[in-house]
Amino acid sequence: MKIRDVMSKNPFCLDQDRPIQEAAKVMGECDIGFIPVTGADGKPIGVVTDRDLVVRALGQGKGASTPLKEAMSTDVFCCGPDDDVQDVLRQMESREIRRCVVIGGDGKPEGILAPSDVATRDTQSSDIRELNQMFHAVSKTRPGQEPGGEHAQAQPGIS
Repeated sequence: MKIRDVMSKNPFCLDQDRPIQEAAKVMGECDIGFIPVTGADGKPIGVVTDRDLVVRALGQGKGASTPLKEAMSTDVFCCGPDDDVQDVLRQMESREIRRCVVIGGDGKPEGILAPSDVATRDTQSSDIRELNQMFHAVSKTRPGQEPGGEHAQAQPGIS
């Protein structure tokens, strides 16, 4: 199965000089937590997640007008629309990432692959069942812990 068969198409992207407040607004309005960040040529140079906005910006005292380039992650994992889904999911698992920017022949984003894109497909196919197993492997935040499970940290000063 090819990436183009399961990816979310036409991702919302923002230029690196746009303010983090704009990213936060888009995330809230579109119910997303991941935005590819592009350079002047429209090609991905980073990604910003809702967590990046909190940890790299708000947590460090940066204001709403801070440019995305100061809060984004620069290690962007990309794939092509004709790449094999299983191969890409394996790479995502080994890198411990949950989203991949799909780029077209021009190097510009044309989609996003998240394991949930695969999980929502017909599970009658043995290929899809295997991909769903890979989805669960990619989604684990720590060995043996499913997303949304108990958190190990305690709040400081609260007993």
